[in-house]
Amino acid sequence: MSTVLEDATKENVIDVINYNTWMPRGVANKASYRKNEIPFHLAPFDIVVLEEAFNDEYRNDMREALQKTHPFWTGPLNLPKDQTFQDDGGVVILSKWPIATDSHDQEIKDSITYTQCPCGFNQEYKGAWYVKILKHGTPYHVFGTHLLWDKAQTADIKTMAQVTELGNFIAKQKIPANEAVIIAGDMNVFQHKSIYTQMLDSLNAANPSYPTDAVLINSHDETRNSDAEGGTGTLDYVLYSTKHKQPVSSYAKVIPFMSPQTNDNNGKGGYLLSQYLSDHFAKHGHFEFLANSNHPDYLEIKSLDEYSYTFSYSGGGAYTWVGVYRENETPDQDTAYIWGYTPNHRGELNLTIAETGRFKAYLLDNNLNKIAGPIYFNKN
Repeated sequence: MSTVLEDATKENVIDVINYNTWMPRGVANKASYRKNEIPFHLAPFDIVVLEEAFNDEYRNDMREALQKTHPFWTGPLNLPKDQTFQDDGGVVILSKWPIATDSHDQEIKDSITYTQCPCGFNQEYKGAWYVKILKHGTPYHVFGTHLLWDKAQTADIKTMAQVTELGNFIAKQKIPANEAVIIAGDMNVFQHKSIYTQMLDSLNAANPSYPTDAVLINSHDETRNSDAEGGTGTLDYVLYSTKHKQPVSSYAKVIPFMSPQTNDNNGKGGYLLSQYLSDHFAKHGHFEFLANSNHPDYLEIKSLDEYSYTFSYSGGGAYTWVGVYRENETPDQDTAYIWGYTPNHRGELNLTIAETGRFKAYLLDNNLNKIAGPIYFNKN
């Protein structure tokens, strides 16, 4: 079994981590410490889907901590009109790989607010995010969601109505059958209840099996985690669509993120010693698909430091170049914030971006024809 870091080099393998961060506003649950520890555990995975990232300050702190590994993101979901008494949807998707763009150079993403909301503990605007991610040019369609909790766990609860809405939202995107679709989130449907199969059927989805040596199988476990309330079982999932490209192999793992055993709170002080970092455990979904026979052109951010951005690309050649622009600039060498030639078919290019703001980057030929991109990113 390969490691997540080894998988990062393979365009046909995707590793998705789903985590309910348990960060409602105004609740004293040590979130001010936990938000410093959580990003360390999320950093290795291709795609991160978070729920209950309601607290604006803590959500932004976690996103900033992941900026070097996951520069592409969308969220928060559905900001309410009155944040004093209502929460946003709490769902965020972060990615190591760029968000795809359409023929109008707009990011391919969408969101939905469930009709049963605002709902839940803090009148939350629950719903779902959709983004199309390109890993080395290979598309992955990712849906992140958080459904309403109802302890009844019967077919007539509002949770199941939201499952239906999610299924319709997926169908609305008209995703080609030969491209992979991943559905991740805190579904608030226990796997050991009869409505679990109803959920899968409604979403046309399958749940990867656990490895034979799995130690943990419950993502919500009152017997292990003193912060968990409402029962023991699996509520969190990373599923794949059975109506789209099928993995040749897959598995799921429950990972209990914990604070370190030293009193440093990731160098920021605190007192979380060997404690779980949420009332849920994380869910890791690993998917391997048939490799592409062709190798699509792409443009990505391989690494970044404070000012130094290393772009990796495929599709370069004589007189091709990467141009970085302000978000609303029209591509041209004269309007580029910075640019550099890409003489090799595949390679890397280091560019310096000293100013803050939102940027986009293209791989272009000498006639300004687009080879790859744009990819949008924020420089803090």
